[in-house]
Amino acid sequence: MSTPERKELSRISLRKARHNQIKPNNQELKIKKILIDAGMDFNIHFDMLVNIPLNTTQIEQNSKEVDFLILPNKIIEFNGTYPHADPRKYKPDDKIWSKIAKNIWKNEAIVLEQLEKQGFKILVVWELDLKKDLEKTTKRILKFVKA
Repeated sequence: MSTPERKELSRISLRKARHNQIKPNNQELKIKKILIDAGMDFNIHFDMLVNIPLNTTQIEQNSKEVDFLILPNKIIEFNGTYPHADPRKYKPDDKIWSKIAKNIWKNEAIVLEQLEKQGFKILVVWELDLKKDLEKTTKRILKFVKA
């Protein structure tokens, strides 16, 4: 049952279900407005291929939906407090849905590292920061995209 083909079918199904949800969410709409107001060209919720090392000899090719892709080489990832287990709110062993926070962080770090190896610069924007200080977060985003 856990063949690579079956796993990929499951990923495709989950991706379709996610796209059927309300997208972009309210916080992503704030980032979208910041980018539009700055005159930036970007893609939102863009699927990218990422090579994930399984061990020293095997690599699994995965798809990663990045929140904002600004060509040629910048990505902005919006991380919600709960689904991404914001380390300011969650301890490493806290359970989020059926996952453990430290495993969420580890998996995300691997994916972002692989994107960086492909030549992308990445800015992670946390929900808490966007809600707490929109002006400061806007400045961070603009500095990143214009650098």
